[in-house]
Amino acid sequence: MGRSRLGTVYAQALLDLARAEGRSRAYAEEIESFREALAAQRDVRIFWESPGVGRADKIRVLRTALRGKVSDHVMNLLCVLAKRGREQSLGEICDAYATLLDEAEGLVRGTLRLAVEAPGEIVARLEGALARACARRVSLATSVDPALLGGAVAQVGDLVADGSLKTRLAHMRKRLLEAGDTV
Repeated sequence: MGRSRLGTVYAQALLDLARAEGRSRAYAEEIESFREALAAQRDVRIFWESPGVGRADKIRVLRTALRGKVSDHVMNLLCVLAKRGREQSLGEICDAYATLLDEAEGLVRGTLRLAVEAPGEIVARLEGALARACARRVSLATSVDPALLGGAVAQVGDLVADGSLKTRLAHMRKRLLEAGDTV
């Protein structure tokens, strides 16, 4: 996933402050919670994104509404965004922060598509196997995809492990067609 330079600069600054306090994950949760509130509450999102709301008013409301709910550094980040008219950059900053934090913690995220829901211990074993292959900790977001027919497809970065029945059947079909051409 590409990151904007602006989002990365803000995210790195916040991460540096968070790491100094030993609160890197807490800051991630705070900014993500704010982003989720914007997505869930139309009025809050309109207020946050509206250029018609004065910057000083926006900052005053932020400080009142979020007092005691977010750290001083997250509050300052939100106020700086409002002061500079960069409210639209919040999503990029959240994404960049999460990526930078994962990199700092040696964590790589991936996806796991399964034909049917799998027990957590199977997902954990697969994460362990992929971690050994990647030499990093792995966290997989799972989803069910009945089109796979059976098995699973895991992707971590450029590494794709396709153990789906759909792919196996496609390979078998190809070999049978190739074998038929030689007869």
